[in-house]
Amino acid sequence: MALFSKKTTKKTVKKTTSTKPVVKTENNNVKKDTLLGVIVRPHITEKATFLAEKNTYVFEVNKDASKPVIAAMIKTLYSVTPIRITTAKNPTKKVIVRGKIGYKTGIKKAYVTLKKGEKIEFA
Repeated sequence: MALFSKKTTKKTVKKTTSTKPVVKTENNNVKKDTLLGVIVRPHITEKATFLAEKNTYVFEVNKDASKPVIAAMIKTLYSVTPIRITTAKNPTKKVIVRGKIGYKTGIKKAYVTLKKGEKIEFA
């Protein structure tokens, strides 16, 4: 009866406390080739204008862009230092227009939080 006499071992899992990392662009070695085409455009909506009052700006970025690369690009373009960057992906959606099926492209947004007193002006 080998089925009933099997011994099982317990696996221990390490618990780590995760906090949101602060983006540091000085220590990250970002190549200038990767900075091309990172930020597509500022994402200006009603929600984005309310967030801009709280020092958080929204940008549409390339789908392959990472947070350190986005931080380096914001620093070079607008000469401000971001404190925190969070990203959100909007998926591709299926739409029907005049009886034909089409697709609305998905985007990736970056929420960039700046230090107090710093602003980004969009012309």
